[in-house]
Amino acid sequence: MSIVRHRDAPKLGSEFELEGHQGAVLTAQFDPSGTRIASGGVDRSILLWHLPTTNIEANYGVIKGHKGAVTCVQWNDDRLLSASSDATVGYWDAETGSRLRNWKHKDTVNQVVALGVGAASVSDDGSLLVWDSREKNAVASVTSEFPLLTVATNSAQTTLWTAGVDGTVRAYDTRKFDQELWTCADLGDTITSLSANYDSSMLSVRLANGTLRVLNPRDTLPASMSRLTSSIFSGKAPKSLWGCRACFTPSGLEIISGGNGGVIFDVTSARLMRQFHDEDIVIDVAVTATNIVTATNKGLFIMPV
Repeated sequence: MSIVRHRDAPKLGSEFELEGHQGAVLTAQFDPSGTRIASGGVDRSILLWHLPTTNIEANYGVIKGHKGAVTCVQWNDDRLLSASSDATVGYWDAETGSRLRNWKHKDTVNQVVALGVGAASVSDDGSLLVWDSREKNAVASVTSEFPLLTVATNSAQTTLWTAGVDGTVRAYDTRKFDQELWTCADLGDTITSLSANYDSSMLSVRLANGTLRVLNPRDTLPASMSRLTSSIFSGKAPKSLWGCRACFTPSGLEIISGGNGGVIFDVTSARLMRQFHDEDIVIDVAVTATNIVTATNKGLFIMPV
């Protein structure tokens, strides 16, 4: 696959649109350095961006190859992972745009996360599949009865959490998938997003009705301790088929969530700190210490924290 160059960089400002996608943008993520962004959308393309400045081209490339909407992108060092409604997971060289692996599910792949030299992905087919970049086929798998919409890992990549339509969070040891470490059921609705904070001491859970919950994701807890540590209702449930995502800020003190507009909540007090894009459906969010990028039904936007 080749990278198509775009020469029109967006103007620098306090908040602006990164123009390039055709139609809704479904996913966006910063690279580990926080200086590059990958995004994907219904136009089946992955766009690559530098943080815009007055002297550098922002949109520096497009990766094409998926036959369906790009539902998730994730960086893995100088590699890029993508999930798609075409039932595949792409593993790409982010510098050349070449596709290194084309891993397959049986239905729409909803999310993918980096895991060692490979990835873990979840799908509407109900499977969690684990991939190694040196192998063509999955090296581990877990199958559930209901579609899985989201997967997350801890900072040490020793634990994976999955969730989906049945409203249950499940934890797995990445070194063996023969049994669940724990489950947390009956959270109230379909779960569209899981995200751990910087030290993996908290796990945010976003429900389809707009509720945000925070769980204690430790592998073992005393019988007297509940995994549910707090519940925050955003009141911003999206009237769409898109599963909106949420994430912690780098400090771990706030949660940014998508929905009918974006919201930022203080984790401790559950206080609403900020709202943005009130007229848009915010589908995905990513944040560094200085910038927030949002994937919405109207485009891709970046703004200061």
